[in-house]
Amino acid sequence: MKAEAEDIGLEGDTIDCKISDRLAKAALIAASMGTSELSASRKKLITKTETRYISEHSVMGGYAYATTVLSTHFIEGRRPTSLGRFRPERLSKSAKETVLWVKQAYGATEVYPVNPNLVLSTDDTTLFVFEGTSVDSDWEWKLIDSTKEDTSVRSDFQVGDDAENSGGLRVRLTFTFAASGLAAPPYISVSGLTDEEMSVEKCPDGVIATPVKGLCKGGDDIFNEGMGWLVFLRADKKGVKDRPLSVANKKFMHYNDNVLLPFIRAIREKLGWRPGQPVPDWLKAVSWSDGDIGQLQTLLMEAREALDEAEKIVRNKHSAAATGTQQPCDLSPVFRLLKQLQKITTSKDDVIVGLRETIEELFAVDLRRHGLNLDSNPRKKRALIDFLLSLPELLEATMKKKNIRKPFVEAGMIDDETGMVPVFDRLIGTCKRWVSATKEVGISRVVKQHCRKQFQGLMEIQLENGQISYSDMRGVGIPEDIDSKGNVVSKDRPCGAIAEHMQAAKTINAAAQKQKREEKRRKKAAVDYSKSEIERNVVQHILDRNKSVENVIISKCGGTSLADAGACHFLALTVAQLKDFIHARSFDGQTFQTSNLAGSSGKLNKVRFKGQTAEMIENDCSDDEPCLVWIAWKLRAKELVLKQRAQVAIDLRVPTPEFTVVCASRPAIKTPSEYLRNSSWVQSLSLFIRGVDFVTIDDELIKNADKLALSLAPRLEYHIAERVDCSRQKHWTLQFTRDNLAPMAAGMCLFWHILSDF
Repeated sequence: MKAEAEDIGLEGDTIDCKISDRLAKAALIAASMGTSELSASRKKLITKTETRYISEHSVMGGYAYATTVLSTHFIEGRRPTSLGRFRPERLSKSAKETVLWVKQAYGATEVYPVNPNLVLSTDDTTLFVFEGTSVDSDWEWKLIDSTKEDTSVRSDFQVGDDAENSGGLRVRLTFTFAASGLAAPPYISVSGLTDEEMSVEKCPDGVIATPVKGLCKGGDDIFNEGMGWLVFLRADKKGVKDRPLSVANKKFMHYNDNVLLPFIRAIREKLGWRPGQPVPDWLKAVSWSDGDIGQLQTLLMEAREALDEAEKIVRNKHSAAATGTQQPCDLSPVFRLLKQLQKITTSKDDVIVGLRETIEELFAVDLRRHGLNLDSNPRKKRALIDFLLSLPELLEATMKKKNIRKPFVEAGMIDDETGMVPVFDRLIGTCKRWVSATKEVGISRVVKQHCRKQFQGLMEIQLENGQISYSDMRGVGIPEDIDSKGNVVSKDRPCGAIAEHMQAAKTINAAAQKQKREEKRRKKAAVDYSKSEIERNVVQHILDRNKSVENVIISKCGGTSLADAGACHFLALTVAQLKDFIHARSFDGQTFQTSNLAGSSGKLNKVRFKGQTAEMIENDCSDDEPCLVWIAWKLRAKELVLKQRAQVAIDLRVPTPEFTVVCASRPAIKTPSEYLRNSSWVQSLSLFIRGVDFVTIDDELIKNADKLALSLAPRLEYHIAERVDCSRQKHWTLQFTRDNLAPMAAGMCLFWHILSDF
């Protein structure tokens, strides 16, 4: 393949010649069928979108990704002791060349890479889960035209409405992987819940989250102290505009604060950092994400930016629609293996103790107590529980260190030899044109050499601005994008503070990027202020004119109130005066909305016809056949609707909206003595229970109450074990009884409803 590439003028050393075992088997099958243009696949295939094709074949997109990595994954200075295992002499020629380029771009004599434990990639995937296992008998081997590049495996399955209604549900898993092979605790979220499934009263902001011990890789081992997060999200109301936070915002903020940041801090502690100390430069973290709208909206809040700056976390985003070639999480086999193994894995027949008891109690008691009720669809609830119990086994089978580390190598973020240094050739090689052996698509050796020569100039722009734009790259001759038919696509991607989710890779919290957003906010604030001042002045002008009209009417009718005026007094006004009078009583805005007042004819004049008298107006006009005089006369006693506007101050701050996360954890159990020492509780109890005498509360009574509670607990458990079926022993009513043994013991002692046999 390399030789063929050389023959057609391409650079053989940069061509990707690797094939998988599966592809090799498919090629053998195709060859046995007498053609080399066909390959066999048993996976369902989904055609790539044109946008994805353009992004994954974009040299400019690949270059933007490469400069973003190299501008943030190195630190100027001497190598710290935490990188003592780093052996620069083991680096490949390409990696050594990359280090030299970075030194020159930084203007430094020494640089070292960010610790691979702190090079992070965050992404999520959706699984369709069901109870038990499934074998899809509809899947068959398919022949694929391998000469076309517009087909690719994009999903292991497709879920239709019939499948979802049959008892399955979609579950979203969020992961953060480190280049060293570490992984943050899993984060499982179930969204789209209704008001009936999640109580609005108990959970007003629509988020219930709980850490679950054992919900992690290998968590079915009772000695494993790991945990994972289980989160339930209520769906956003449709048609609601200007909501402070969407479900996506809340989820990302909760994930960032409770998973990502603790994960980074835990790694830093292992590397020698202590909580409360300033974070040194050598512990800088680089966090990559796909940069969807929900994430970006959250990261751009001032409080979030300030926190990232204090924590020394660099936030980078991948090129839009190119995460399939650039993002380590997408390149990792973990997601694909999870989807495959989940279909054939179940916990229905497991008898292992530990996680099952935790999950069953969580759903039977804790989640229900905090407003979650999934009993409307028992099959979906059982499917979710079955999946959660199977998750530790699934994660242990898929989240191998090699499966996490290898995609960082493929994405160019670390080298294969030392696992620490980014490599330019691999970074730019995420562009499929750069490694293509096809003459119509591939990049010639001459063009590649030209692109390499532009590195220092483009890197200078990257370091200054936090990104390089398409116009920057076009100016130095970087190849234009092409579509699947080979046509040049010269459309620029946005840059700066405009449509950031659509941009190529960049550093979100670079100083220049924050300054551009500040300028955008300042311009928007100026426009908003101008609009508000115009509206304030217009409204004030309408109110002043209305006051003049009121004075005219009162003076003409000789009364003291507008209610004394007749239609004849309004008939003497001009059309403009009538409109001002009506406007102030009908519309709280600067526009007179004729269509809202006009009748069935759609017209609204001063009178309905020429010569119409005041008496005729009062008697003959109606809502279907109105006129301005009649409307003004009908509104004469109505309060003003149009309100004076207050002067608005310019505010450039981006506030961080707050929301409450309900944590579905067990409440702290009080002892009987705590209840008896609480005078409010004793008084409330006395108001509800009558006809019995209260015993004087003393130290002896309090001591006996605690002893009674300790005696009642094992007796209750013995009774449940003997009289209640195993499947019902975790029922919420029994758990309610367990939780209320302490106040019951306190009440029994308070009323002396016990025998003196202590």
